[in-house]
Amino acid sequence: MSYSKYKAIESLWVSSLPEHWGYQETKRLMRNIGSGTTPPTTVESYYGGDIHWIQSGDLYKRIRVLQTQKMISSQAIKACSALSIYKKPFLVVAMYGASIGNVAISEIDACVNQACCVLQPSEKVALCYLLYWYIFGKEFLVSLSAGGTQPNISQAKIRDFCIAIPPRDEQDQIVRFLDWKVSEINRLIGLKRKQVKLLQERKDAVVVDLVLHGVDAKAQMRDSGSFWLGSVPSQWKVTRGKNLFKEIDVRSETGTEELLTVSHITGITPRRMKNVTMFKSESLVGYKKCKPGQIAANTMWMWQGAIAVSSYDGVISPSYNTYEQRNNDFIPEYLDRMLRIRPLVNNYVVLSSGIRKSRLRLYPEQFLTILFPVPPKEEQRTIVDAIHKQTGQIDQAIEMEEKEITLLQELKIRLISDVVTGKMDVRSIEIPEYEYVADEAPTEETEEETEECEE
Repeated sequence: MSYSKYKAIESLWVSSLPEHWGYQETKRLMRNIGSGTTPPTTVESYYGGDIHWIQSGDLYKRIRVLQTQKMISSQAIKACSALSIYKKPFLVVAMYGASIGNVAISEIDACVNQACCVLQPSEKVALCYLLYWYIFGKEFLVSLSAGGTQPNISQAKIRDFCIAIPPRDEQDQIVRFLDWKVSEINRLIGLKRKQVKLLQERKDAVVVDLVLHGVDAKAQMRDSGSFWLGSVPSQWKVTRGKNLFKEIDVRSETGTEELLTVSHITGITPRRMKNVTMFKSESLVGYKKCKPGQIAANTMWMWQGAIAVSSYDGVISPSYNTYEQRNNDFIPEYLDRMLRIRPLVNNYVVLSSGIRKSRLRLYPEQFLTILFPVPPKEEQRTIVDAIHKQTGQIDQAIEMEEKEITLLQELKIRLISDVVTGKMDVRSIEIPEYEYVADEAPTEETEEETEECEE
């Protein structure tokens, strides 16, 4: 159902609005527009303090950042005059990084980092309506971002960003309607994500069993002598990493090589093939070379499984580690699978050092102490073939579910767009009782974006 009368709007992205709606810049509708900064690193107890700390990575569409567990000390606030504690509720917009353009409502008093812009609207604008408008406008707002090594939306662009302004009671009805309909879509998305998770767990179990036990279910087993490895077929060797791999450190002298990323999800891929908006150095001179068949490990994210065998010739971050086989004991396909199976990744966590999970580091000295299984090469090829055969149908099912999730997300954005731009009149629609369902951020996606940051 559409409105009876519309008026033309001089805008790059909204051609018309209902006749009785207004259209104003963000700066004219806010009682406060603020941002954060980075506390001085010299302040003790930077984290683990008593004040909530919001970063751009906390923002994901309709999520409310009440869930953030990050805390900062009151000493850090006192030591940094640019830090403010914003009173709930307020809208947060990510200005750069992998979350650029994402928005969320904070329902807690909190400080924000320098990648966030805080919007506290006047009585003219309902906070949740503002949220939906910024979800709708994300693509356009991001298109205005400055280029360079890290695209960013300036606070000036946010201040000048125009908002459609229905009467306040109409805004409230729009929020009620969208909360209801978006919840229905989010519930379906949640069910499909659970199905994807179950399918992935089934696939992982198949891979772990084949990689660690082979294809012969009747094979005689023996104790490997390793807690993470357990029992292995009796004909397999088990030996420490130092006997299998050696660290190499060859640096780029020209910086002309392909920049590679290391992910726990996709392994090693050229950066150009991925949608990465994190910081990238202006020069690749001094980056570590990585050739096909060599192992690249993201030292900061080994606890998540960010290690793989490369199929590409390129360079990786100088803070990562590169290894190669000493005696060519493994075929690349088997080795790549083995390095990221969950039991081994859990062992990476045990051997890593750091005060909390996001700061864990696994250095070569610890990696090379690990006991690894070494099946005969012919059996490795048989295992890889079996993995492809047994996981093929699971992969197809996962792909189908993910396509449906994408379609539901697109449906949600179209619905929000139609309502907040006045293409759909929802004033007379009665909203039934319902339970609000948030579109929770997939943890895996968020972590993968984070690990793409080249240090």
